[in-house]
Amino acid sequence: MTKLIDYNCKANTFVGITSEFAEENNLHLPEIYLNAEDLADISIALQKKNGNYFSVLPLDPSLISEAKGADIKFDQSNLGPRKNTDTVKTIEELLELPKIDFSKGRIAETLKAVTILKSKGYHPAIEITGPFSIINGLMDLPRFMMAFRKKGELIEEIFTKFNIDLVRYFLEANNAGCEIIFYEDPSVGINLLGPKYMKQVLNWSTIPLLKELDEKLDKNCLVYLCPKLSFALAGTDLIEWKKLSLEKDMPYHDAMVNSVGKVRFSGNRCRKNDKHIATGSFPYFELKPTQVN
Repeated sequence: MTKLIDYNCKANTFVGITSEFAEENNLHLPEIYLNAEDLADISIALQKKNGNYFSVLPLDPSLISEAKGADIKFDQSNLGPRKNTDTVKTIEELLELPKIDFSKGRIAETLKAVTILKSKGYHPAIEITGPFSIINGLMDLPRFMMAFRKKGELIEEIFTKFNIDLVRYFLEANNAGCEIIFYEDPSVGINLLGPKYMKQVLNWSTIPLLKELDEKLDKNCLVYLCPKLSFALAGTDLIEWKKLSLEKDMPYHDAMVNSVGKVRFSGNRCRKNDKHIATGSFPYFELKPTQVN
């Protein structure tokens, strides 16, 4: 029997770039967040500093919120780009937000940075945030969460509309050169919503998104979920875990790359722990067809 548990995330606090680190690499704040060349350069510097395999963009969790119209503050603080003021006062206004234009702004520069990294022989990956993180950059998140009890149909409609942008973002990231795309939503969890409403989020947002990605993404693209989401999916019996056999033990990031084109979804371990060794197999999951709405 499955059990719904909340993954204990120890790495969901964003820490931005310090002025000192930027200057050490001949870059400056806040300009590094605003153009493709600087984004590529600073992501390479971070990759080398931390000893990571992937050059992960964007550098802050507010990018999609900004592309949807959020008021984002840019300065020299190591807190990075962040919400300045609420631009949305009611949940009804979320339905009125425009679709994301991927040809302009920071989101376009981020996609350009991926192509730059790819051309230089690095391993770019984009981290896409889910609806709660996006909404958190637009309005008071507790107010949105309170609406679950009274405005369920509206909440589902909002998730459906947001998924249109999220699917497009996945496709744009893949077209730019990402073979691995991370998906997370650290602003939500079972501890905040409770089992009943968490399952509604999964059925209204996560499952429809994954189903559409499975249909539309190039087969040579791995979607890697944050364990907060994948564990919740497993705990509600919406997915089935399986194992891809490996020829030998290898670093987890190598196992991810090895799985590209062989599996679609994974996410049993935080991507920030990519130095972990995969022994014998790489876990992945498949959606249970009978559970998909």
